[in-house]
Amino acid sequence: MVCAHSLHLSSFLAPFKSEDRLFIEHDGIWIGMLSGMGVQILALAWMVWRTDWDLQVCKAIERLSRWFLKPSEELDESLIA
Repeated sequence: MVCAHSLHLSSFLAPFKSEDRLFIEHDGIWIGMLSGMGVQILALAWMVWRTDWDLQVCKAIERLSRWFLKPSEELDESLIA
């Protein structure tokens, strides 16, 4: 039976403390945060690049006209098309 007091965090991190392995200590959190930011930047850039902005403008005009503008036949067709 293993005593609960004998299990320390240092025993789980022992492979990282040997001389022949990379010891990253607090740098691991920075590596993780920077790589996460890099993935987020790439994902958002891909979404912005793939978005059809003209379609989004048409959808926004349609939604605004439904809620804020009075229906009229005189809408500028250049904004919609």
